[in-house]
Amino acid sequence: MERMSFPTFKQAPRAWFSKFHKTITQLNFSSSAHDSALFTRKTDNGTIVLLLYVDDMIIIGDDSIGIEELKKFLCQHFEMKDLGPLTYFMGLEVLSSSGVLFLSHAKYDSDLVSRACLTDCKILLLNPTFDLLLKMVLYLPMPLFIGSSQFMASPRSTHYAAVLRIIRYIKGALYYGLHYSATSSLILNTYSDVDWAGDPTRSSTESEYRALADTTSEILWLRWLLADLETSQSSPTNLYCDNRSAIQIAHNDVFHERTKHIEIDCHFIR
Repeated sequence: MERMSFPTFKQAPRAWFSKFHKTITQLNFSSSAHDSALFTRKTDNGTIVLLLYVDDMIIIGDDSIGIEELKKFLCQHFEMKDLGPLTYFMGLEVLSSSGVLFLSHAKYDSDLVSRACLTDCKILLLNPTFDLLLKMVLYLPMPLFIGSSQFMASPRSTHYAAVLRIIRYIKGALYYGLHYSATSSLILNTYSDVDWAGDPTRSSTESEYRALADTTSEILWLRWLLADLETSQSSPTNLYCDNRSAIQIAHNDVFHERTKHIEIDCHFIR
């Protein structure tokens, strides 16, 4: 009955997750309080981590026997297929070899460049629509802020040209990515920055301060999540900002006429 309900009712995703949660907890997995789709289990041989996204999942850990038992257990309860070592997930390409991980959007970026008809850096007559290209651009982390969605309602030729310019930049950075090794530091360092009217010399102190507050919220969540993954941060997390005025406001708990209008929730970074 539950399998038939999935493609029929809007409650299907919740029904599926409830079923999966009930099943996985039978194997002594616990759900993270900070990400309900993250499940962990401590064994005598190490830790097993399972990340669920809809009906796709990633399983990692240092207990190879426990991982095989988990796969057999899931196959007994669900119709599933083992795709082998992780190579591609949610637009993220994963390359691994001898204790080294390299993460990139190379395949997704290549598909985006091809969809935009810019494989040879030439615009063809049959171009895709502006909204389609922008939606694909917004999925990537680097041009996310630049793309925004403020021109989706009534895009013009200048907006389309701007999107194509962004995609040309993406084409030149196809194989840029993040490199992690087994000897990499586990210390969390964060950076906060905003753009104000496109002029870095006149950046708004208030915008920088609000960005600090948002970044601090992300830091707290990441620290809790890392603790769930058995990589607790023993020292305070460094937060870097390039605006001295915003840093001074964060260190000064005295309200004055130029900062009293800022919402109270932004001041929790103090």
